[in-house]
Amino acid sequence: MKRLAGTGERITRFFTELRRRRVFRVGAAYALVGWFLIQAGDVIVEPLRLPEWIQPLLIMTVFLGFPVAVLLAWAFDLTPGGVERSPLPRDDEEAGKPTATDIDSASRHVESDHSVAVLPFANLSQAAENEYFSDGITDDLITHLSKIKDLRVISRTSVMRFKGRGATIQEIGGELRVGRILEGSVRRAGNRVRINAQLIDVRSDDHLWAEMYDRDLQDLFEIQLDVTSRIAESLHAHLSREEETGLARKPTVDMEAYDLFLKGRFHWNRRTEADLLRSVEYFKRAVQR
Repeated sequence: MKRLAGTGERITRFFTELRRRRVFRVGAAYALVGWFLIQAGDVIVEPLRLPEWIQPLLIMTVFLGFPVAVLLAWAFDLTPGGVERSPLPRDDEEAGKPTATDIDSASRHVESDHSVAVLPFANLSQAAENEYFSDGITDDLITHLSKIKDLRVISRTSVMRFKGRGATIQEIGGELRVGRILEGSVRRAGNRVRINAQLIDVRSDDHLWAEMYDRDLQDLFEIQLDVTSRIAESLHAHLSREEETGLARKPTVDMEAYDLFLKGRFHWNRRTEADLLRSVEYFKRAVQR
């Protein structure tokens, strides 16, 4: 019975991970787009006098591309540095809601570990559509911290499920098995941005570090670098010269192109057909600048 229960739990966790990585959405969007392509091909082959083998080839390509699209949705995330591989799910990251004992034991287990989770930064801008910007800050900080080998950073797919959930720091730390949590907020007005960031100890609920940045948008990369460095310092993580150089490297000097990239990634992560099409348009505009 225990073996059957364990198998059922693993299956449940697997399907939960599929939903969190939006694999089902990507599959549905791909199927819809593929169907449109096949229908379009059937219509234009004869008027354009294309070879008869074009339509079967198109159908075969669409069908063969489906598992590839699903696999890519499972395995990769989109970051400012390009497409990066998502870490495989861990059993401890997929656990259900912990008890008080679980939380306490998890906190003791990771207290000496360089582990941190970056929660989705709250969008405090007057314009609700600036959510893409606050989510972009979250994604970038996760990416920067993940480049430090001395840190264990929870993946985006795991932390995004806490967006708007209202869980306590202890509950989140227990579920993700981390000792430190970074949370914050973003307020953008024109070319000014205000970012509040707080690093919190899960077990004691104490603030290990906190800072408010009120800068020009042009200084955004410097803010991200400073936050990353402060967290590494607070967790006593060692940075190699290569890591320091990589973190200091700016992804672009064109902030408008970067803003378009953030919008594209925001819609890409939503994984609906309409959002995927919008993301492509934003990415094209970013590249063309």
